[in-house]
Amino acid sequence: MSAQYRPPHLCPPFVFEVLEGSERRREVRLRTGLAKFLNTMSEHFSLAVWTAAPLVYAQQIVDGIDKVVPHFKEQLVCVMTEEEVDVAWRGRPIVTKPLAKLAATVGVPLWRCLIVDDTPSTYADNPANALPVPSFKGAPDDVLPLLGAFLVQISTAAGVAPLDVQGWMYAPKYGVHALHPPASLDTQAQSQAPAPDLKEAAGEDLSPAVESKPASEPGLQGGAVQAGDEEVDEYDLC
Repeated sequence: MSAQYRPPHLCPPFVFEVLEGSERRREVRLRTGLAKFLNTMSEHFSLAVWTAAPLVYAQQIVDGIDKVVPHFKEQLVCVMTEEEVDVAWRGRPIVTKPLAKLAATVGVPLWRCLIVDDTPSTYADNPANALPVPSFKGAPDDVLPLLGAFLVQISTAAGVAPLDVQGWMYAPKYGVHALHPPASLDTQAQSQAPAPDLKEAAGEDLSPAVESKPASEPGLQGGAVQAGDEEVDEYDLC
């Protein structure tokens, strides 16, 4: 393969300087279906970005995605960074994102918050809220269309009940269950809802018309859109 040629899926949507005035550059490549995923999720969830990187880095990533996915920035309820993560040292730094901080920031119950991430340590405190995804290496995949279909279905089925992640194909297998709301909420009927057929739902239009959101919106932590914290030949894979 020629050094000058790159397959289309490896051509970065945007490039930015790591530090102002620096010659180092980051190439950012967006996962297949990201634009439709974000636009659809914004109709059902409140979106947030949480990265273990500094704020200036997060802002550059958000600005870049906004150029590819119009109105992305205005859909975000918050951007959280390295200042909000917990770090433990076990021979190396282990980063955790406690969702209680996100819930307090956006003003929704913890049991209505979800985290999408490819690093298990980040959601170690909240496996019942986690929607793990495989690491993105640049090749096209169907992870986001399938995840989008799953999220639309649990959002529609749950109403104001807890969001149960156990139907997701990559859900943590720790025997965890959805967090429970106050006993005053009737969730028995919701718990009996059948598991969604993801393959079938993924082929359908994921952008139904939504006139208004519930008064108590679920919060969606945007790990799918955050920059990776590891370097891969001087570019990040989102």
